Amino acid sequence: MGFWLSKYKTTRKDMKTSFLRNTIAIGFLAISLTACFDYEDEGPLQYEEERFTLTDFDRLEIGDAFIIRVTEGSYFSVEVRGDRRNLDDLEVYKSGNTLVVRYDRYESRKHETYVDIVMPSISAAVFSGATNSVITGFDDLELVNISLSGASVSQIDVETVQLNINLSGASVADLRGQALSLDAEVSGASSIKAFSLPVTNATLNVSGASVAKITVSDNLVATISGASTVIYRGNPVISEDVSGGSSLQRD
Repeated sequence: MGFWLSKYKTTRKDMKTSFLRNTIAIGFLAISLTACFDYEDEGPLQYEEERFTLTDFDRLEIGDAFIIRVTEGSYFSVEVRGDRRNLDDLEVYKSGNTLVVRYDRYESRKHETYVDIVMPSISAAVFSGATNSVITGFDDLELVNISLSGASVSQIDVETVQLNINLSGASVADLRGQALSLDAEVSGASSIKAFSLPVTNATLNVSGASVAKITVSDNLVATISGASTVIYRGNPVISEDVSGGSSLQRD
């Protein structure tokens, strides 16, 4: 009887030791995970505005779920608006002729940040990470390159000779204005709406359950795959490569 009682006491002691060790381990794990992620303090909006004296750029690189408005003007202006805590984490700088706007770290953010830009001309914009943007007022352009990724949404109203656009990751582009030629790469359940941007020539590569709607007068080259759809208006000469349950349709 004494042997079994001694063994029972030893087992209980081991269980307590094991439980204590597990509890300590879980505590350290929780502390480590907390250190890996920054979380915004809860609370009402602490509104703030900030202006940046940056000039001589014609390219944009902006990410991290900003709400962006880019307008043509005879001068340069960069203004951000939103919660003070978000603005404290902002990086706004020039790299060559590119204006870069981003947060210096990942964080779950409760309040939206607005970025307002005025610039005389634009040649390229790279927007990522669920940005919502408007580009408007630009005309007499030679070439514009646009890239949207990570569920970004943009309304683009320009007049240009050549417009190149790349959409991925469930992004959406609403194109307006006028262009001589459009070259579009659309993938990953993205969508390009270009009925309001009449073009003379269009080259499209649409894949991954994506959709493109265009107005084209002379020539349309379309490569469509992966259950994607291209819908066009106009009477162009068509060169098509359609596969994987995709379709090319006239509106």
